[in-house]
Amino acid sequence: LESAPDAIVIFNQQGIIILVNAQTEKIFGYTRAALLSKNVEILIPERYRDQHRHHWSHYFKNPFSRPMGKELELYALRQDNSEFLVEISLSPIETPEGFLVSSTIRDITERKQTEETLRNIVEGISATTETNFLQGLLEYLTKTWQVKYALIGELHAEDPKILNILCMVADNQLIDKMEYNLRNTPCENVITGKVPCCSYSQNVQQHFTNPFLIKMGVESCVGTPLFDAHGNVMGLIAIL
Repeated sequence: LESAPDAIVIFNQQGIIILVNAQTEKIFGYTRAALLSKNVEILIPERYRDQHRHHWSHYFKNPFSRPMGKELELYALRQDNSEFLVEISLSPIETPEGFLVSSTIRDITERKQTEETLRNIVEGISATTETNFLQGLLEYLTKTWQVKYALIGELHAEDPKILNILCMVADNQLIDKMEYNLRNTPCENVITGKVPCCSYSQNVQQHFTNPFLIKMGVESCVGTPLFDAHGNVMGLIAIL
């Protein structure tokens, strides 16, 4: 409990805090003594407290482990009255005196700020068109690495070994969007998580008999995965 990276707050059906860990003190700014025997609503912004009571009355009728407020933005309240974004997971604990709830609270402020910053950068740079932005990026890569091809794509929703190429550049010319079967290619192990990236300086076709590679005469390849906010592989960028 004390070594957990997230705040853990355990409380009873009346909302009275029974136990907290060290990370709770760090994140919320309270001492442990200041939280014990207090109502858990002390950690919730006032404008959400009525809604919180309503949800708890339903939760205790059918308690089970689940994330709280899935797909909603949840806020917590520090001792200094500042608010911050959190993810909360709930787990019931059965005791002779009745159910307790163990809540795991994660501060996601930094992650949200990073996502917002990246989104603003992409939206700002690609204000002309998404294709112009991606084309400029890939042209820069081909020039910097002195290669013929560069591509970026997202994995197909139904077949994650198929890459939907969002943009591809060959000899500084934009190639039409297409699908690329990653099976038996250097990048297959990258998208499945077997290796963090792929790098072949020569003789790619001797190792992989993919028709796409043969048609383009590819001899070298460097590829790296693109991840979503949850750490899942969502796409790929490669130079060939």
